[in-house]
Amino acid sequence: MDKLKSDIEIIDWLNSLEWIEEVIVSRVEIVGKIGLRTNSMDKQIFNLMNTCMDNRYYILLDRKLICIERFNV
Repeated sequence: MDKLKSDIEIIDWLNSLEWIEEVIVSRVEIVGKIGLRTNSMDKQIFNLMNTCMDNRYYILLDRKLICIERFNV
């Protein structure tokens, strides 16, 4: 998979994941709401997410949210 280098690419990618229920975009971050049926995140999935993001983005996990924030907003 090529690096995701823009907000649009990240939003489209999150929308394509079946375990993401909703994607919310703000000026500072992109938030993916994890579905209620998803109980845990496989380490392999998290590693894949980290490797496919451009270095301008970083990922935070908070229970049922994936927050992708931008550096230098």
